[in-house]
Amino acid sequence: MEVADRPTSIPCRLTAADRMIEAQVVWARPNSLVVAFKKGEDPPPAGAPFTDAALDLGGNWVALGSCRYESGDSMPRRRREDPPSDVAMGRLVFKDRIYDFSGLLPRRAISDLQQRVNNLPMAWNRRHAISNEFRSFVADLLFDLQVYRSVFEELDARLVGESAQTRNELQALAREQEYPRFRTWFDERVLELERLTAKLSRPQQEQHGFYFRKQLRDFILSSELLARTNSKPRGYAGDSEVMRLIYANDFRGPTIFSQFMHKYPIELAAAQAVRNRRKLVGELVRERMGRQVGEAPLRILSVACGPAEELNEILRSPEDVKRVTFTLLDQDPEALGEARGVVERLDKSLGIKVQATTLCTSVRTMQQGGSPIEDSSFDLVYSMGLFDYLTDTTATAVLSWLYARLARGGELVVGNFHARNSSRVFMEYWADWTLWYRTEGELLRLADALPGAQSRISFEESGCQIFLHITKTSGR
Repeated sequence: MEVADRPTSIPCRLTAADRMIEAQVVWARPNSLVVAFKKGEDPPPAGAPFTDAALDLGGNWVALGSCRYESGDSMPRRRREDPPSDVAMGRLVFKDRIYDFSGLLPRRAISDLQQRVNNLPMAWNRRHAISNEFRSFVADLLFDLQVYRSVFEELDARLVGESAQTRNELQALAREQEYPRFRTWFDERVLELERLTAKLSRPQQEQHGFYFRKQLRDFILSSELLARTNSKPRGYAGDSEVMRLIYANDFRGPTIFSQFMHKYPIELAAAQAVRNRRKLVGELVRERMGRQVGEAPLRILSVACGPAEELNEILRSPEDVKRVTFTLLDQDPEALGEARGVVERLDKSLGIKVQATTLCTSVRTMQQGGSPIEDSSFDLVYSMGLFDYLTDTTATAVLSWLYARLARGGELVVGNFHARNSSRVFMEYWADWTLWYRTEGELLRLADALPGAQSRISFEESGCQIFLHITKTSGR
């Protein structure tokens, strides 16, 4: 597998009393930064103090204040695009402020504890906009969930002294007997939530959602899926790890009730749509492979590819591998690392090297020029989740750029969640997962200005997600 367009690290200047050292931030821990130095350059001694560390965030140097250097640190997960292992790396620990760097690499965002405390009065004031009926609903829901959970906490406590086999058997029995009733009970509460919020404006939805999630935070964090969509460690809710949790569709959690809280959202129609689309992409590519004329392999571009799990649906034999080449594009380096893991496992299981190149960049960046695939031509381009996050203006521009990369007779397929997504209220209130929804007509209109384009719409089985298919009838 080739790796192209490596992700850009963040330039860093470390200022000491007698010198300034240039480095690169290559990893952001929650409260500290991992920095790498130039090859062959000696790092500072362990414990070295610096009066300031400044980061270049898009041409704007941001001073973070004094810190000390801890030697010997490394990347938590080594990827092919990471600095070479012979480059000195260490960690910056800040002395005067408690930072949160979790948003630094995905979206160049930094916050600190003082800033969050200063914003508390503004957050508190948001409760005044909440209707009394909604407050009553949330209070009753919170009480009901606590009572419901207590029943299973008693069972978990009784199982502590049992053997692992007995615990597993009794937990499985509890899931089999009681989860269906929990799901029905939860469905009724979600329907009531939908009724209460149906007539709220978008600003009111956001205010009520904020209030809801703060009140239900304990239960949200008990679900591995909901905890991740709410915390957004990579800057957005639907990251590749969330996709993997949805694909797995199993019970997860240390307690029976936490397993119920995790399982419920990944059984919703929207989650099933995500699983359906992976299968549909596999069928789409295999059908296209079957129509490919000549010996030249089918050239495929996957945009916002995530973990690229659909490759397991596409490549079933060494003969399949010979008939296709992939370019996997995503702005999330961790997602690309997972995609490379999928490719490497296929290499091993099929006994042949999969032809796949990864590009760590965003389509918006590539539109500005200098893209390594600027002059490339593809027989099939697909993107299943990207357009859920794009406004109409941006979506139209991105669609046009992707269409220009399409060979004559090629097909471009993009997915978008439909405006009638039946899981929408749960996603927005429980999961803090807001999308840009579109109807059939709204999605088709994105392609109105594309020359020589023939467009059509299809759905996956749940009806939550629609797909825009564009065939290029003229041009290169």
